[in-house]
Amino acid sequence: MSTWGQLRFLLQTGAPDVSLDLLDGWLNTRYTTVLSATDWIGLKAHSTIQTTAAYQSVAGVDTVTFTVGSNAVTGVATGWTVAITGRRFYRPGDTALYTATYVSAVSLTLDRVYQGLGSEADGTVYAASPYVFMTNVYDLPADCRGIVTVLDAITGRPMPDFTKDQLDMATGARTLVGDPKAYAEYDVPIAAAVRNGCRPFGGRTRGRGAASGEIPEGDRLQRGV
Repeated sequence: MSTWGQLRFLLQTGAPDVSLDLLDGWLNTRYTTVLSATDWIGLKAHSTIQTTAAYQSVAGVDTVTFTVGSNAVTGVATGWTVAITGRRFYRPGDTALYTATYVSAVSLTLDRVYQGLGSEADGTVYAASPYVFMTNVYDLPADCRGIVTVLDAITGRPMPDFTKDQLDMATGARTLVGDPKAYAEYDVPIAAAVRNGCRPFGGRTRGRGAASGEIPEGDRLQRGV
């Protein structure tokens, strides 16, 4: 069996007019095809990814006001900082999930207008509402191509593997922060998201790969390196 270098030499000798960059690219593509076709144990590894704790408002302390048809959210005793920018945001009881952008300590904007429950008229106000900030998607290491298994952070057992659409449909009304119970792998690069809110946890991962991706908050993910 020839090594990569031997194959490269044979190709270079047999096709001296072909650029080395083109030969190297062709060889790397062939190697990737072979590695992808077989479940090589050497491509599997465990890793730990530190996740970010979700935040839920404290009853009687900090609240927000939502207005259906507006992307502006006003807080009371919130004390927000620029760190909230990019975090996922929702009102318990809603099904929609939004992305927040910091404006001030008591003001933020959503990535789209607030929809409420979907049946209210524009201008309907939800005052003194509870709220949740969360991060449900994480980057995997750059050398990880895909997820093998996500382990439940509490039970240590594999979690159900959904498609993104299945996970979205299974979510239903969002409640306060809870433990993740399912995940989905989606998009390119590989990504995963969890159902429900999440508790802080340093995720342990195992899988296969050579690409980047994302993992759920509060989970142990088996991923590839």
